[in-house]
Amino acid sequence: MISENYRKRLMEIAGIDEKTAFLNSDGQLANFSETGDYIPGSKEFKYSITYQKIDKSQFADGEDISDYTDQGYEIEPVLSRLSFIIENAKDNFGIYEPSSSPVSEGCWWSSTSPENSREYIEKGLEKYYSLHIKKLDGSNLTKEESEFITKLLNPSTRTYWDDMDNKWTGGIN
Repeated sequence: MISENYRKRLMEIAGIDEKTAFLNSDGQLANFSETGDYIPGSKEFKYSITYQKIDKSQFADGEDISDYTDQGYEIEPVLSRLSFIIENAKDNFGIYEPSSSPVSEGCWWSSTSPENSREYIEKGLEKYYSLHIKKLDGSNLTKEESEFITKLLNPSTRTYWDDMDNKWTGGIN
């Protein structure tokens, strides 16, 4: 059973209206309007998705891989709702792994397998993605917000809300 403190904290971080929010049978937050339409969390963040393309065929063992790497923005910094950011990162870019363990303030999230594309299959070019999220004022997310986003990106992570200490606990295993 999920505690009331946990439910309230999730709603606050995601920007979900307390009057219409509830937890479904899977323990996930749901939010419906008076018309019965689903409304995702309304809290907005600045986010971007960057890519790193690596051509491993061009370098020998011991050489600096950065000389054979192309990187840039797949999605330039833009404002969006947290629910869309999470869905887009997971479903379209395979992003779920936090940049640090344990999760810390200001971390980012990455894909861990190369994109399965024609370039990868035919030429061996590996392309990875990273998700960067900031608050609207451009500041880093707190450790708590980063842990929450990690949990949304990868539900198998072993973080949970501790009512006694009023914080997220656990680690990425």
